Amino acid sequence: MYLLPRMMLLLLLSAGTSLAVDANWLARIVNALRREYRVSGQFCLAANIPRGQDPNTLNQVLQNDGYRAKVEPTLNDGEVYVGNAVVLAKPAGPVHAEPQVLENLDPLMENSQGHVLVIYSYLSPCSKCTSHKKFRITDMIRSNVVNQWTDYAFVFTTLFTKPRFSVAGQSGSRGSNDLTQSLTDLADSGLRLRNIFRCYKPQMEFECYSCSSHGQVADVCVDDNAQPQQGGSRSSDRSGSSERSGSRSSSSSSEVSRKRPRYGTQGESSSSNRGRRWDRSNRRSSSSERSGRKQKKQQQKKKQQGEESTSRRRSTSRRRSTSRRRSTSRRRSTREKKHQQEKKHQQEKKHQQEKSRRRRG
Repeated sequence: MYLLPRMMLLLLLSAGTSLAVDANWLARIVNALRREYRVSGQFCLAANIPRGQDPNTLNQVLQNDGYRAKVEPTLNDGEVYVGNAVVLAKPAGPVHAEPQVLENLDPLMENSQGHVLVIYSYLSPCSKCTSHKKFRITDMIRSNVVNQWTDYAFVFTTLFTKPRFSVAGQSGSRGSNDLTQSLTDLADSGLRLRNIFRCYKPQMEFECYSCSSHGQVADVCVDDNAQPQQGGSRSSDRSGSSERSGSRSSSSSSEVSRKRPRYGTQGESSSSNRGRRWDRSNRRSSSSERSGRKQKKQQQKKKQQGEESTSRRRSTSRRRSTSRRRSTSRRRSTREKKHQQEKKHQQEKKHQQEKSRRRRG
């Protein structure tokens, strides 16, 4: 193995040049992140990991960004989760997950020193994200990642070969040439190919492969039929390769949409029967999500109606109270006037009687 001379290594580090993240360490970190943040369909996250962090104690880094307690409720509200060490987003309509994460990295930037930024996207980069003038993320990667961290890695699992929509002038499917161009554009943002990895389970173990092979895009990062040893350096997470029940294992091309409402199959097998089972499962999941959103809207509507009813009752009560006070005041005023008139009449009568007595005397 070729070792950099000590002086050259010091110069590279002092100049802020990123050295490739260790693939073995990365495999264990990414696998731990996937076990913690079990999001269905396409999603993207950025995790600020201390350099040299033991993957077995990664939960200590993520303790303030728990999925069940904080992340999941935020995502269910259709918002981006921005935490102490993690930023996570799902697609929101036509807006992909990656730009939502990249534009919310400010809290993580404050603690970039001595940390590695791991950006994980379930799907590989699409042409829209890397080359389309309006939607590309390369500028944000340059300004918000490359210029802020010394060490970083962009990781994906499934090849995005079958988008459910396409921008004008593009085909509805993406071949290896399209995937290669997307990764090349992503690397040209300053990220570099050596910092782009595909981490997935081609067989039984969760493994990470570098997308750089002799300065070119490795076959394993653009072709599901390529043997892993045909390109990229391999590393696996043997200790954590067994994921909890229900987690994704993906080596095949995905039909998962980058739009929010629907998600495609995610199974490792390409058999049609398993694909149909995944479709049914995903439809049930989507139906459950829609039902949950409908119930939430109904509850909010009932709450709003209750508040409006309470407001109307209070308003009616205030009007009645005001009316009673005014009526009472008018009656009191009438009685006082009548009393004054009677008193005046009596005084006048008394005065007349006195005048009458004086005349007779």
